[in-house]
Amino acid sequence: MFSPLNKGDVIGIYSPSKPATVTAKARYERGKKCLEALGLNIRVGSLIGKDDFYRSGTPKERAHEFNALLRDPQIKMLIVCCLIWIIKHFGKIQKFL
Repeated sequence: MFSPLNKGDVIGIYSPSKPATVTAKARYERGKKCLEALGLNIRVGSLIGKDDFYRSGTPKERAHEFNALLRDPQIKMLIVCCLIWIIKHFGKIQKFL
């Protein structure tokens, strides 16, 4: 069972495919600010803000980014960079804090 997130916890953000942090930068920034407003700390993956045509990086680079965040003992939760749903479901997320 997972425990609720607490203020000050670290969330890792990664870019598994489409480079949304490039193609929808304003939405990404709004979503990130919503998480920070909840008192969460953000650690971004190595491909955030990167663009390799239709994807954020090569398959090897994307695997490296994900695994690096997954193995970080300070990170309590991983989330994809498409944070658009954060804004839409902000109230639902607050229930977990």
